[in-house]
Amino acid sequence: MHILLTTYGLLVIFALFCLAQWRSSVDLSYIDAAAQENFASCRKEVLDLVSDNSKATFRQLAPSDDDEEEDEETDEEEPIVKPDSFHESEDEPKKQGRRTSFLHINILFSGEEEANIFEGQGKACFTLLKALITELYSGQVFFERAKQEIPDLEERFILNLMEKVKDLQEEKSLSNAKELASLNLDDYLQSYIRYKMFTGNKYRKKKATHEEPGYYPLIEFVSMRKHSHLMSLWLAPKPLLMALFQNEDVVKDIILARREIYNELDKDKNKSAVKTKGDELKRRFSIYVRGIDTQFIDFNVSRSRPQD
Repeated sequence: MHILLTTYGLLVIFALFCLAQWRSSVDLSYIDAAAQENFASCRKEVLDLVSDNSKATFRQLAPSDDDEEEDEETDEEEPIVKPDSFHESEDEPKKQGRRTSFLHINILFSGEEEANIFEGQGKACFTLLKALITELYSGQVFFERAKQEIPDLEERFILNLMEKVKDLQEEKSLSNAKELASLNLDDYLQSYIRYKMFTGNKYRKKKATHEEPGYYPLIEFVSMRKHSHLMSLWLAPKPLLMALFQNEDVVKDIILARREIYNELDKDKNKSAVKTKGDELKRRFSIYVRGIDTQFIDFNVSRSRPQD
């Protein structure tokens, strides 16, 4: 009798154990299914986020319609050239002479021929680029600290970039100013300076003004596009005007004169008025240019609104 009771009790316990294991396996199945569903949902969210970030990054680097806003020409004989494009075909002929707001530095970094920084257009471009770097970054902590170690930082920095472009000449030539930001300068300090200059922390496209705290990225002021002139007085932003004239009062007068000329041209639809105003602009302000041959500066005007 005792044996039967003991056997019955063991069978009951075993049955309860089996029932518990079955329920546990069912629960685990539900948990596993829920986990898989949550994982799939999280994975989709992460992939969507990565995709959105990638698209945002591409939009920042690739040219957009906004790139033309500040440089757009309304004169039919002077169509606007787009800023440097990642999608430019190597077989597509590059047109010259179209007015933009950039400093055109192709002569220094194209790699097509040895850049002469001691005379002619090469000297003028080298001088303007040095002055532009000084204008954009003087007073910034990273720049002033670097200047303590390298007093002629602007010149050394540009020469270093030119040397690296020359080393790459056999492999490829640069077609976009953004590519300068990826050159290995073999110098930690100058590499850091290059990163800071090409990154910036305020942006013209976001309507930040020159007087606001922070500094612009150099890429917003230079272009590798071939051009008959180094810069346009009509469309040049204030920092580039300061690099050319080195005089705050003269630059203020130019900005005011451009605004007045634009308003006058808006009322006078005669095409000859554009040339007349261009001659006037050159006559008034070419005398203030020092150390740079004015033949490399475009003094012509257009009916496009210059950015103050």
